Formats: sequence, structure tokens, C-alpha cells
Amino acid sequence: MRTVLLVDDDTSWLQILIELFQDLEFSIDSANSLELALPFLSKKHDLAVFDLSLSGEDHKNKDGLFLLEKIQKLDPSCRSIMLTGFATVDIAVNAIVELGAVHFFRKESFNVAEFISNVNKLLPLANPDQTKESSTFETTTNATVNTPNYSATVLIIEDDENWRKVHREILEDMGVNAIECSSYGQAIGQINKGNFSLVLLDLNLRNELPVNSKVQNRSDLEGLQLLSRIKDKGIPIIIVSGLSSPALIDSIYSGQNIFAYFEKQHFIRSSLTQAIREAILETEQKQKTNELTHRENEVLTLMVEGLTNKQIALRLFITPNTVKRHLKAIFEKFDVHTRSGAVAKAINR
Repeated sequence: MRTVLLVDDDTSWLQILIELFQDLEFSIDSANSLELALPFLSKKHDLAVFDLSLSGEDHKNKDGLFLLEKIQKLDPSCRSIMLTGFATVDIAVNAIVELGAVHFFRKESFNVAEFISNVNKLLPLANPDQTKESSTFETTTNATVNTPNYSATVLIIEDDENWRKVHREILEDMGVNAIECSSYGQAIGQINKGNFSLVLLDLNLRNELPVNSKVQNRSDLEGLQLLSRIKDKGIPIIIVSGLSSPALIDSIYSGQNIFAYFEKQHFIRSSLTQAIREAILETEQKQKTNELTHRENEVLTLMVEGLTNKQIALRLFITPNTVKRHLKAIFEKFDVHTRSGAVAKAINR
């Protein structure tokens, strides 16, 4: 198994990197500071990915360069990728040419598919079939984008640029349109005028609370104030938040139209992707159901009760052939071919 050392003082970026390399089936060591990263240098790693600055808001800090020098001395076979939000040409040249960093990515223009493509080129798996199955994120992405399965539009409400980028890339991979909001005011405007299949929502839009906050109920959380407005529109909601209080989560599930709740500190990309897919399909199915005529709904209701075509005809005072025409229309709108398929979709809704 390939091994990677991840070092970034930005918790959200570190979590994003961890999740990406979990998908690539790497063995991962991670740290959010230079001090915590140094003990890991006693181990061998195939790859190291780290930020240039590892000291909070001090953008002049260059602990990443010190870490790179240490890696070159203690683990010379380890490939290094530097990631930063404020890179300059001089620093990039110094890191890549003089200190041996393999690649240099700027956070503000970070692209997941490009990043993982570079990782796979640097460290291909010994088994090409395994690479194809588990590590060709770029191939999968292109295939999905070229053959989109959805006509849906998803509203992203998230003030953290890194997390908006994660959501956007997931939706792009699925062939789903996305509209992004970073504030309460922007979100209200979009909710009032937009027709969305799904909303991805962060509860805290002002970064006031720590990730592990035990908040149980905060009426001043802007995301909470948005929930009722979104509920009024009948739009399903997936929450991706750093707030992990069980009491808060229980209260939200019981009172709102919540499809799923993901805690950022335990985020798994594939799980969110699956939840988005299921939520969109459910919305599309409801839309199709809403397109049924009054008579088609009557036929469907009786079919769910187990009545035969003849029994439905007698109940509704129509002919069996008319029942068959209604069933054909229902099957087409539900995209099914059998009575049992139509019944299953009707029950699921």
C-alpha cells in the first residue's frame, strides 16, 4: 500500500486531503503543525503533501520549506508536493528546483482531478488493473461529466471557499449544475427566486464557532434561520457542518426537511456523493409524480392497494382498456415497466 504524509495547519484543507487519499487507498499520516509532523519523518513515505506556511495566519512563515529539507535528508525517496494559498514564483522555483519538491499547487486554483492525476503519475500502482479500479479519479470524472445523468440544479450555501470547492467538484463530476452562495443574504435571494432539486447547507456561515463546538441550539446560526425558508419551498436539504452536537442534530432532523447530515470532521466524499444522488433522484421522482393527472393518481392509488385492472375499472367506472392506458402513462412517467416497479416507486415517495 502506498503511504503519504499530509501536513497543513488549515483543518478544512487537511480534512480534504485526508479524504482524497483515503479514496486512493493510501496509508495516511497527518499533522496540523511542523512540530507534530516531525516525528512522522522517522517512517518511510512514498509521498508528502504539505503547506508552505504551517503557522496559522502568519503568511510569512515558511515552515514547509524546513519540512521539505528534512524530508530530503531523512527520507530521500519520498516525493514531495507543496500546497499553499500565497505562493510566489521565487518560492516555487526554490522549492521545486533547489529543494526537490515534485510539484507545487496553489490553493486558490486547486483542481482535484488535476491533483490526483499528478499523484497517480508520480506513484502508479504496481497492478494496472487496481489503478484502473481504485485510483483513476480523473477517468471517472471525465466519464461522468461527458454523460450527465441529471438535469438538476443544486444550491450550495457555504462560507468556506475550500468546502464550496469540494461540493462544486463533486457536483461537476456527477454532471449536476451548481449555484454557490457564501452568505445569508445571497442564499435568501437564490432560495426566493430559484427552483432547486437540493440544497447543500452549512449551519454556521460566519466561522464563529470551533469545529467541535457542542452547541445544542443557536437561533443566531444563520444556517438554522435558512432551514425554515428552504423547508417552505419543499427542497430537500443535506447539511455539511462542523457542528456535531447530538442534541442539535436530533432537533434538526425532527423539525426540518433534512435528507442527510454530514459532520465535516468525519466527512467522506463517496458518502456525500451517494446522498446527493439519492436526494436528486427522489426529487425527480416527486416531480414526475406531481405530473400525474388526477385520474392517473386515482389509478395508481388503487393499484398500490392491490386491485386488478378490472377491479380498478369497476371502482372508477371506466373500462379496463382505459385503465391500461393510464397505467402505460404512469409507467412512462415513473420510468418503470411493471406494476410492481410502479408500486415500489409510489410507496418510496
